[in-house]
Amino acid sequence: MKLLFEIITLVLFFTVYQIYDLNKAILVVIVAYTLFTVFTLFKHKRLSKSQIATFLLVVVLGGATLLLDNELFFKWKPTVVCWLFACVLLSTYVFGKQNLLQRLGSDNFKLPDHIWKRLNFAWISFLLFMGGINLFVAYNFDTTTWVYFKLFGAVSLLISFMLAQVICLWKYINE
Repeated sequence: MKLLFEIITLVLFFTVYQIYDLNKAILVVIVAYTLFTVFTLFKHKRLSKSQIATFLLVVVLGGATLLLDNELFFKWKPTVVCWLFACVLLSTYVFGKQNLLQRLGSDNFKLPDHIWKRLNFAWISFLLFMGGINLFVAYNFDTTTWVYFKLFGAVSLLISFMLAQVICLWKYINE
């Protein structure tokens, strides 16, 4: 459900940006996240930490962009999300018995501990890279280029990264 919401929100953002402008697209994203958050809260009676964090980032950074008329606040959101998740993955590795990916995936995949560690560090590296490349595009290109990168470039990189993981983990998935 969350993945479907993210895809719908991304399409809405892109469509409204194409028809109107960035500010209206941000407003649509804020409204969509608010409605989805309220819906999730009523349906499940709780929100995950990642849902709360993402909602707050959308509202705070999107709101700051609209109030201060500075699009960089909103352009920072993907970087903040990526880097926060990278920090969570790193902290669960350093301070936990199992990293977060291992805790979440061990019921579905039986991987040796050293593979879970590699997978965790691969995700940390990828998220740091994605946050950095987002900032590079945000600061060095115009807003339209950033929007197209966000929709096509970032999504393509994510899909490619995930496919590479499936290929690398295929022998473990079959077992």
